Amino acid sequence: MKRVAFFVAVLASTAFADEPASSYIFPAGGQRGTTVRCRVGGLNLSTECGFSFVGTGVEAPATLRSMPTLVLRGPFHTNPVAQQAWDYPKDMAAEIRLAPGAAPGLRHWTLTTSEGATVLRPFVIGDLPEVMEDEENTLQGCPQTVTLPVTVNGRIYPRGDLDEFVFTAKAGDRVTCEVLSQRLGHKLDARLDVSDGEGRPVASNDDAYGQDPFVTFVVPADGRYVVRIHDVAFEGDQDYVYRLTLRQGPVVTHVFPAGLRRGESGRVRLHGGSGHVDEQFIVPASLPMAALLSSTGRPESAPFGLAFQVSDLPEVSESDDRPTRTALPTVLNGQISPAGDVDEFVFAAKKGQKFDLEFFGRRLGSPISGVCVVADAQGKPLSRLEGDGRLAFAAPADGEYTLRIHEKHRETHGGTQFVYRVVASLPEPDFRLVLEKDAQGVLPGQSTKIKVNATRLGDLAEEIRLSFEDLPEGIQGAPGVIARGQNQVQLTLSAAKDAPIGRTRRVVLVGEAVAGDRRIVRRAEVPVVGSGSTASAGLAVTVTHPPLFAIETEEVYGFANRGATYLQKFAITRQPDFDGQIEVRIADRQARYLQGATGPTILVPPGEREIVYPLFLPEVMDLNRTTRVVLMGTARVKDSSGQIHSVTYTGKKQIVARVSPSLLTLAPDPEFLDLAAGTTAQVTLRVGRAPEIPGPVTIRPILEAGAKGIFLDAVTLSPDRESVSIRVVCSEGAEPGRLLFRAESQRGGHPVLAETSVRILSPAKRE
Repeated sequence: MKRVAFFVAVLASTAFADEPASSYIFPAGGQRGTTVRCRVGGLNLSTECGFSFVGTGVEAPATLRSMPTLVLRGPFHTNPVAQQAWDYPKDMAAEIRLAPGAAPGLRHWTLTTSEGATVLRPFVIGDLPEVMEDEENTLQGCPQTVTLPVTVNGRIYPRGDLDEFVFTAKAGDRVTCEVLSQRLGHKLDARLDVSDGEGRPVASNDDAYGQDPFVTFVVPADGRYVVRIHDVAFEGDQDYVYRLTLRQGPVVTHVFPAGLRRGESGRVRLHGGSGHVDEQFIVPASLPMAALLSSTGRPESAPFGLAFQVSDLPEVSESDDRPTRTALPTVLNGQISPAGDVDEFVFAAKKGQKFDLEFFGRRLGSPISGVCVVADAQGKPLSRLEGDGRLAFAAPADGEYTLRIHEKHRETHGGTQFVYRVVASLPEPDFRLVLEKDAQGVLPGQSTKIKVNATRLGDLAEEIRLSFEDLPEGIQGAPGVIARGQNQVQLTLSAAKDAPIGRTRRVVLVGEAVAGDRRIVRRAEVPVVGSGSTASAGLAVTVTHPPLFAIETEEVYGFANRGATYLQKFAITRQPDFDGQIEVRIADRQARYLQGATGPTILVPPGEREIVYPLFLPEVMDLNRTTRVVLMGTARVKDSSGQIHSVTYTGKKQIVARVSPSLLTLAPDPEFLDLAAGTTAQVTLRVGRAPEIPGPVTIRPILEAGAKGIFLDAVTLSPDRESVSIRVVCSEGAEPGRLLFRAESQRGGHPVLAETSVRILSPAKRE
């Protein structure tokens, strides 16, 4: 392959090529001490990409290579959903080794290419045995057998999927079932239903931790129990990934209080499915969760749902039936139980005295949407906060003040799990830095900007000086300043013309401020998918490869027949120094849902500047809708150092065509067959052809929906025939089901298809 010189003038612009994007890792976790084989789904990854984890206890390959993407077909979306943008991730193969001594919890992973890095996504290290859903052989009514305790890794895929698992339990056992999905950043809005062996309902839930369900129940009798999981709207796709943890025995679901003062003893109430138990212990300088949960079990949600804080302030818990009097600073602990409960804390303050009131609810794993109101002695509200966050309060006069805390949806929401903490402290100058994203690319010889947001704490108003550390070779980061009283600034990263391309390094952004005689230094954090939090992982900086070519077309708004191939011409604009081979296919990221439209991968020879792309539209597409399809191209080039880069480009113009009726039709007579084992029947198929289909039509039978033991042959109709009778033979032991007939012909050397089906029933099941 010809070596290409790097250049900055990119098709009369300075646009980036396609940045990589990640969609999922499946399974989304594994048991420590095991090796996990995963599908990693992403966009614009070509045939290989970089792969890395942040955190310890995980060993993963530095490079992932493509594998066949698992495609499972379900019901296609129709309008108006079919008019929405849609992603079509491709699978990469990963083998991840988890150390036996790895601490259970979250690790974060990212993908890299010569065009950038993807956002950090979570992966769970668990301590239970794990199994994989047999997703390619899922059949409703035939649940997969599992043994408790276990974590099941599955996907609600394809759309409309419903997964079932069966386990054996004894009367009196307590069983808990928990789903971890949306907290990992996936789309699944799951519902859990548990039934006994006779199909009688036992327990169900669809929203416990956000939209992730959790159920616990006492087994009523010895026997088999089935747990079903599906999306509440019966949606589903590749990224509807879940972890379903099933276990027996007590499990701690929440803790009260959710923190204690360092070095002091205190009683902690552990709540779970079997009620609660009390434990007393001394809080060490660094509290391990294992000490708290000792013999009571750990839920899969431990990284999310069992936060426990260690403070250096006095700790106060609410009184059940009266306002709680306290002195600030202190930490206030409470539970909004039952629904409608309002907790009150009364404190005294001098005029001008300031306090920082930081509310912790969701950050503790609590379902609470807290409302905090500070009122004066006459009940007049002075300050208000909704949700987790910080409230600054300055007393307007000497006197007593009341902090009232309740659930936002107070009429309907409440319970012992609605735990909160308010850290009421004296203002201390400080700040926090958060980058707007966790990855940034920069082209050789160019500059880019990234936004930094500062949260000022206490009375800090001084300027915050910013600087980068550990920048990649050839990258410079200009120091910056968040001016006094300001909360945001844009920083500039610049790459030398000869900066090494395609290398990603996590860069540290450090902020420094001086308040009086105190020097405050903080590292910037980056956003993390799923947990709703940030991490001190650093900014992933990549010197990105410039685009090499563009693929464009004229949007002609033609008519495209269902069940046929639509041809459209595309022009390829190449950079002067690039004449290599390009692979062209349907893009991973589409402006519209494809509704089953498919097309091949075309190899464009070196120097070629025009192609005709064949897009196939299935017969199920909505009539009179506008199909819009974008193509992408990928080229592999070698730089002067011998490193190979994959460079992708997604077109800006689409194949745009209105979906028209089929050129070929197929209709059965009858639509139902009563067919007992050992008998035969006749099905007549009528074929309709448009004038564009002058040749023969071949009809092939396909057994679907569990049908087996039914035999018939393919037939070919000559151009002068419009119908054919086919003999259907049902053998002994045959299973009824759906019989699909597919008719195929040609137009201009491309396939034209039509399908119809016949339902085969045993006489006893005919309705």
